[in-house]
Amino acid sequence: MLTDDAFYNIIQEDDTDLVIYESNELLKQIHDKGYLDNKRLRHLTAYKAQLPIFYCLPKIHKRNTPLRPIVSPVHGPTHGISIIHT
Repeated sequence: MLTDDAFYNIIQEDDTDLVIYESNELLKQIHDKGYLDNKRLRHLTAYKAQLPIFYCLPKIHKRNTPLRPIVSPVHGPTHGISIIHT
């Protein structure tokens, strides 16, 4: 599945650190405008992010049981932002 270059591209480098840096900069800007307090900013920026995990689930209800690709964002670089509740 991952070798199908119509849907997937091979990347040469892990850009997780870049995504962490850019999201933290955006969060700091939001904090500076007064939309985030210090505690929430620390919570959203003080964690060790990991490369998201790719896996597949079978579509058992379909003929030939094709696979559904899933990219798990858990512990990814934007995971904390994704779970904010107002």
